[in-house]
Amino acid sequence: GAGAVQPEGAPSAGFHLAVGRLRIVQGTLTYAAPTTGTTLTAQEVDITASAGSLEGPFTLIGTATVNGVPLSLDAIVGGPTDKGHLAALKLKVESGTLDFDGRISRIAADAEVNGKLSVATGGLTDFVTSVSRAIGQAPPAIAASLVGQFAFDGGIELKADRLALADFKMSMGGDTASGSLSLTGGAAPSIEGRLSMPKVDVDRWLEVMSKPAASPPQVQPPTSPPAPPSPPATSLSPFPPQVTVSVALEAKEVIYRKATVRDLDMAVAISKGVIEIPRLSVVLPGEAVLQANAAATPAKPGTPAAKPAAGAVQSAGTISLASAKPRDTLAWLGIDTSGVPAGKLQTLGFSGKIASTSNAVRIDELVLDLDGQRATGSGS
Repeated sequence: GAGAVQPEGAPSAGFHLAVGRLRIVQGTLTYAAPTTGTTLTAQEVDITASAGSLEGPFTLIGTATVNGVPLSLDAIVGGPTDKGHLAALKLKVESGTLDFDGRISRIAADAEVNGKLSVATGGLTDFVTSVSRAIGQAPPAIAASLVGQFAFDGGIELKADRLALADFKMSMGGDTASGSLSLTGGAAPSIEGRLSMPKVDVDRWLEVMSKPAASPPQVQPPTSPPAPPSPPATSLSPFPPQVTVSVALEAKEVIYRKATVRDLDMAVAISKGVIEIPRLSVVLPGEAVLQANAAATPAKPGTPAAKPAAGAVQSAGTISLASAKPRDTLAWLGIDTSGVPAGKLQTLGFSGKIASTSNAVRIDELVLDLDGQRATGSGS
């Protein structure tokens, strides 16, 4: 290839490819992936490409209609270094744009990716559908009303068993968020992250998520014997016991049940199926301040590891609530107080010790204060 030098009589050093500049105008290209059978068909191709070698550098700049999706692409990959390849990508389809600037570990489909990612679209569903079709994948079943405008800007790290989004800012459907998130697979899967939001409308998202996405008709499977009963739950965690979770959430305003919840600050940790709440603080409607915490119950020294009993306490802590306007708080919870005399329900508060087992949450040593009258009890 161009620039290749090999002394006369020396053995071949292998295949070398170099393309100084290649221009394709009004072309048609078809590629079939040998391992997956995925076919990419590009029509109305107008691109300029160059390749220094099979290991880079590469450039590919131009426009095409790929699998029926009009798009423009600017891709630049640097030559190999001890830190991989510098890489920059700009992809534009009708519904949005994607920009990446960073590094890839090698020239391969399973390369590790590290850099900055920016996405902007007027409709995330349309954007995801267009990109999926362009790369030969079936569009995911996303409800058309799921989100409106979407924007993301932050760091990304992608490996075979890890996806991390660092120091990102994101807006979706009128709500904004910032933070970091990492998902790790393999033998020790984990979810870690922190999220901060000035305001989030939970009511609207619950309504949106309740609308089923369009999906192709399903073939009715043949009748099979009833499945055996599920084993009893060993944890309240929604995740398998091997998954470790550590997440924190802050929100100045949360619209829920047609009212505003303020100053939410919470952290949740899950390990081996045991749920811990290092902190929970929130102001509910009616100026009701709710606070709670719970830590895993330590095993007794010398006790062998064993499957916990159904009623065994897995985590324990404290909980308290003080409401300056209990009628507003109870109305928000859907409790009718119209039959309570007007002079009553002026103050409400409670405190106690909270504990969770494999299938329940209970409150012990409960102290209830209603209009200055105290009562004690427990519940689950």
